[in-house]
Amino acid sequence: MRVVYMVGGYSSSNDIFLHKFLRYGVDTHVIYTRFAPADSAVLRRVNASWVDVSRFGSLPKALRWLIFGYEVVSLVRQIKPDVILSQGIQAHGLLSVLSGVHPVLLMPWGTDWAITAHRSFVMRMLSRYVVNHVDLVQIDCEVGKRTVLDLSGGKLRPEQIWVFPQGIELDVFKPCAEARRALREKLGWTEKKVLVMSRQLKSIYGVDIFIKALHTIVREQPHVRALIVGEGPLEVELKELVAVLGLSEFVKFIGRVDRPRALMWQVLLVGGGLSSVMGIVLSTVILRFSNAAAAQEFAVLVVLSVALTTSQTCFQITDGSILAARKSEYLAYRAVAYGLAKIALLFAVAAAGVVGLLGSYTLPLFAITVVSLFLVWRVWPARNENGMPTRIRELSSLSFGNWIHGFTYSLPSRLGPSIMLIFVGPSPVAYFFI
Repeated sequence: MRVVYMVGGYSSSNDIFLHKFLRYGVDTHVIYTRFAPADSAVLRRVNASWVDVSRFGSLPKALRWLIFGYEVVSLVRQIKPDVILSQGIQAHGLLSVLSGVHPVLLMPWGTDWAITAHRSFVMRMLSRYVVNHVDLVQIDCEVGKRTVLDLSGGKLRPEQIWVFPQGIELDVFKPCAEARRALREKLGWTEKKVLVMSRQLKSIYGVDIFIKALHTIVREQPHVRALIVGEGPLEVELKELVAVLGLSEFVKFIGRVDRPRALMWQVLLVGGGLSSVMGIVLSTVILRFSNAAAAQEFAVLVVLSVALTTSQTCFQITDGSILAARKSEYLAYRAVAYGLAKIALLFAVAAAGVVGLLGSYTLPLFAITVVSLFLVWRVWPARNENGMPTRIRELSSLSFGNWIHGFTYSLPSRLGPSIMLIFVGPSPVAYFFI
């Protein structure tokens, strides 16, 4: 039997499904639309196709979805499966129905039937169309079954919906007193009551509410601790919330990256390298139109401009990494040191011409960036035993349109000194940058 398994974000649940398919000899084809983890061995054992939605980011959303839908439907028809298993109603469920292949087993996962389907009249009608054109629905709770029946407007029969709660493989996940004791000792929570939050760090799951509730709990029961196991776009924000509420002693986040320090070096290398190239191109173009004083020191100014753009990028990257490590006090000390050094140098070399001006603006930033690299090395471990291998590609999901917007937004700060030197001399520019 040939099965097409359509998913959005790839997770451990998908691994479980695929292991079962392989165990029973099913010819499995996976179509996924968000980047999968690099360490998923089972994904390499099936016929996997990644349809990258983000590569059309510069196009209008409607056109982007038309192209994406056409690619997915064409791929399904090319595979010619005996059955489609589809996660989610509004995207993959719709594309499964449009492929014309039957039977289709729809597996709503929560957000699609609980929230998305009720956002608007159009979304409700789209959801109704999908649930009324699939052959079976498998859902994990009775509330979900009643909601899907309501969405169908009475066309879907109750026997077409299987309620199959998500279970636990007891031969894999089972109580182990020794492992529990070892983890508690590692965390320093031997005699503590430990709460575990295992949801993704997204707004829909209310992890922030859990943290705020914990703030109230620990005042009455100071022996309570919380372990937050997950990842998501709110990770930095939630860590800041923990710090603001004074819960750093009570809450620990289990990171997903197994080599965080190495990953940060990769990000810095890529970001710094791209900034260096951009610095050469942009400063060369700008300085060609600068005044005569700038033209005389062309080579030196290009070098300083490259150092400036590269340092600014690395400065911003280290900002995020230090903040994520909950060491915001380092950023405060660094900001004060950078401001004082820049002001002192600007007053000292204001009369030294164009090179002195750009140097006074660049050298303190370069020095502070070097110190920041040391701080990154200090605050992030070389190895996180609880983490997972992570490729740098997983961090670079921004579309081409996002990059263009970010590039345009950053032009004034990247080329500030060079642009101003076209019109005025170094002394007025020096006081402007103070």
